[in-house]
Amino acid sequence: MNVKGGVYSTGRLLTNTIDPGLLVGSGMFFSDTLKILSHANTSSDFIAAGVTGFAAYYLASRGLLYFKGRLGVYCTKKTTEDEKEFPFEHSEKIVFDDVEGLEMLLENTRSDHKIEWGTFFNAHDDKTNAVISNILSQEEVNQSGLILGQGFGYIMYDIAEARKKYQGFQHFHPTVFTKKLGYLNYAISNVDRFAPQNWLNFITFNLPNGPEIIGFNSRYNYIPKDKTKRELVKATPRDVKKYLKAF
Repeated sequence: MNVKGGVYSTGRLLTNTIDPGLLVGSGMFFSDTLKILSHANTSSDFIAAGVTGFAAYYLASRGLLYFKGRLGVYCTKKTTEDEKEFPFEHSEKIVFDDVEGLEMLLENTRSDHKIEWGTFFNAHDDKTNAVISNILSQEEVNQSGLILGQGFGYIMYDIAEARKKYQGFQHFHPTVFTKKLGYLNYAISNVDRFAPQNWLNFITFNLPNGPEIIGFNSRYNYIPKDKTKRELVKATPRDVKKYLKAF
């Protein structure tokens, strides 16, 4: 396995185990807190209990967030099994009709912003394919008022209002330490995957050889068919490793 595939596999392992791992870690810190408090006599004991108590709280809150995402994805899969009613949950391929919008996304990604940003787009079902059109510019997104908050590791938007006009959302993942860790992004977390029903999603991020875009819904991941990135095709983990090995 090459380095790219190894980083991706690590990402998959983290995605599949992060919520139970965080909750177990929270339980261990909570147990330590109780032990410290049971014989606390000095201010340093109470400070130590405060530190371990905060760690327990933080890990529990993050663990519950990821568990909520896992449960949400499971429920979405169960309620969107009808392909005719929920075509974007079963798309075989994603095609960018708005080529200028795609290039705009890739160029904005190349700028490597330090916080997450995102945009909305329209889509329609063409037989078994999802066709993407009308990708909003950042100026249009700002004017829409749909983005509620954003930072280094998060972006929030008004889901209810967005669904009235759009069929999907793209967001950017900033570089962490080195662009080589960008291969982790191919392993979509349950927090990202937990989205509205029949809703398409894209993540853009930077790799050592340039900007990348991948798609996903509750069931599948989609990776570029070729270097133009104008078509994203359904991909299994084996397909992703083969794709990473090829470039």
